[in-house]
Amino acid sequence: MKSEIKQRTHKTEALLWALFIVFIIFASALPGIEIPGIGLLYPFRLCLPFVCVYCIWFKKRSTILFQQKYRKLFVIFVLMFVYGVLTLLWTPNVSETIKHLANYLFGFVLVACVVMLVDQTKKLYRVAFICMIVMLLVMVCGVYEGITGNYIFADEWASKYPYAGNAKIHYTVVCFGNPNDLIFTAIGFMPFINVALKNIFARSKKIYRYILTCGYYLLTLANAVLSSCRMGILLLLGILYLGLFFNKNRTIRRLALISLFCVFIAGIVNFKQIVDLINKESRVAIWLNVLRNAEKYFFLGMGPGTSYLELPGVEYVGRITNPHFWFLEIFAEFGVIIFLIVLFGYIYIGYKSWRIYKNATREARMLSAATLKFTIYFIPMNIMSSSISAMPYFWLMIAFMVVSVTMAGRLCKEQKVKVNM
Repeated sequence: MKSEIKQRTHKTEALLWALFIVFIIFASALPGIEIPGIGLLYPFRLCLPFVCVYCIWFKKRSTILFQQKYRKLFVIFVLMFVYGVLTLLWTPNVSETIKHLANYLFGFVLVACVVMLVDQTKKLYRVAFICMIVMLLVMVCGVYEGITGNYIFADEWASKYPYAGNAKIHYTVVCFGNPNDLIFTAIGFMPFINVALKNIFARSKKIYRYILTCGYYLLTLANAVLSSCRMGILLLLGILYLGLFFNKNRTIRRLALISLFCVFIAGIVNFKQIVDLINKESRVAIWLNVLRNAEKYFFLGMGPGTSYLELPGVEYVGRITNPHFWFLEIFAEFGVIIFLIVLFGYIYIGYKSWRIYKNATREARMLSAATLKFTIYFIPMNIMSSSISAMPYFWLMIAFMVVSVTMAGRLCKEQKVKVNM
């Protein structure tokens, strides 16, 4: 009887997680309720407050307020939000700042809820596995859209995203507002999906892990090619290289380092051509414009959601669009102090993951490797998409990163493995 109840509980929990993740990934593709001055309340935004109440009411012992290991994260979120509210005193566009502050608040609450709900490694693996299933379905739909030009959620996207030089092929969008966002999401979940598959499928079922891993990678590559996402294609090639670098075999790791050294030498030899190529990239002009906006506000921060607005009295080198660089967006919109705090937190997580990876074994090593890979992937990833702070799936990735490194550290303590920090 008890086993039957447990099975039903697990199935119900899996179903609720699946629904929650669908709301997160599909986000603005689903219909919402119009709120004047704020925008649309999508299903994700409608259900998140209820999830938050559930966490506080039924998970009191897990509340991040009382857990020392999450206190630093909580402090960063509070500082960002409070300072964001302060920028309302000088921001060039109050309404945009309020809208973007709401996006950040939803993101912070999402991270807090996932941290409270995913309190065991098994739960992390289950949630990551559900993310994989949802993303596989999304990417199959993406291939369909790219080949047929028939868009599933919005017909008007067909006129916005025709493939350059080929009228029969279109960029893949599915439930995302931008082709790059689809690739961003697929790659961002990869490290956590891989570690989940390694632990869900035992040695006797390795074949299923290899099939799912290869299928996920190939579908991501197919969507990146169909969307002509250059950074996504390069990053996927880099992921193959990192797979060699994180291999258990020392000889393979040494070969990976040698190949990296060869790439570095090739970069030095072709330095001028690389610089010329970078100068032609439109994102460079956008970044310069964002910096000029920030300079006008003396690096105090312009206010969330305003770094890419055209301001009077500022000379621009090109058309202002979304920043395409989250760290620069933080610097311009929240100012230098918040930027340094966020950057320190990011580097700290990466460094902690590296220390655990070097000293730990088995599950702790795999979890720390997943976190470390994500911190590496995120640098080129956040250049791909526009303003990622408004994307719920980005905050889900941040939650996975925090939970993964925390659990790796906890496993190290249980195994009495010393990790000097």
